[in-house]
Amino acid sequence: MERSRGPWWYVVIAIVVLVGIQVPRSHAQLASAEAEALFRQGKELMAANKIADACTTFDLSQKLDPKSTTLLNQANCREQNGQLATAWALYLEAVRQMRTATDAASQQLRSVAADRAARLERRLSTLRIDVPAESSLPGLQVFRNDQLSDPGAWNRPLPLDGGTYRISARAPGAVEWSSDITVAAEGDAKQIVIPRLKPAEVAPGPGPGAGGGAGASGPRIPTPQGSTGVWTTRRKLAAGLAGGGVLAVAVGGVLGASARSKQSDAHALCPSPQACDGADRANDLIRSGHNLAIGADVAFGVAAAAMLAAGALWFTGAPESPHGLAVVPVLSPGQAVLTACGSF
Repeated sequence: MERSRGPWWYVVIAIVVLVGIQVPRSHAQLASAEAEALFRQGKELMAANKIADACTTFDLSQKLDPKSTTLLNQANCREQNGQLATAWALYLEAVRQMRTATDAASQQLRSVAADRAARLERRLSTLRIDVPAESSLPGLQVFRNDQLSDPGAWNRPLPLDGGTYRISARAPGAVEWSSDITVAAEGDAKQIVIPRLKPAEVAPGPGPGAGGGAGASGPRIPTPQGSTGVWTTRRKLAAGLAGGGVLAVAVGGVLGASARSKQSDAHALCPSPQACDGADRANDLIRSGHNLAIGADVAFGVAAAAMLAAGALWFTGAPESPHGLAVVPVLSPGQAVLTACGSF
């Protein structure tokens, strides 16, 4: 049977709801207060002719609490700072935001913003980035400084603030191109053309006749591979083989010691095979020791082969130098020879 909840339960729910409402409201109030303080600081900086600092302060205020009045001050500050294109865009944004305003104050601000935007438009500088058809490679990307330019903006004069810009272009399989262009703060019209990018250079591979003039049916002599350090691919393989050889030596040593131990145990158990009660057991020990000895011989053989192969790979895997000699193993049906190749 469910126990009935007393009045205190509803009080708790009401408190939780009120706290949930008040917490976001308190954050919004705090942001609004900070924005107002920054707005006043921006006005003071403008009066002190610290234009750049004032613009940054207005930007922070608008980010915390967007308002049309702050937006207009942002635009005016950028205009005073010589950033005419940015100011023009901000004035237009203010006009857009106040388009549906019905109160007289907002309509007055909208009129001011529209008038200033119209006056600035005649003073703007523009930059046209031309991409001719022959330069429009697949995957082409054009950047203004670090900003990617949309293909829809190519071949059009677009307003921008005065300054020096790095125009660059890149495409898959092509060498990147870049050039600097300086645009005046007011009334300038510049144009830059993106050239057709040059293909990226590809390192040539060995020709069909490489390898000392051997024909297509003869054995092909591999070219020693260059490396930027001592540890080429072959030398890494050599190190691995050497490690395996050391392990094989260790295994052979253990097997050999076990074989000798089995032999010793057999002789101790039955010194004379003709008169010995434990002859069968001794023979088993001898056979086991013999098998262990064979395993030891195999391990030592593997170790020797690994060490020889490691040595060959180490010396033939030396980094390529402008002048030097490399000894390379050449394998073909019915023959295995060492070939010297290099440059002098």
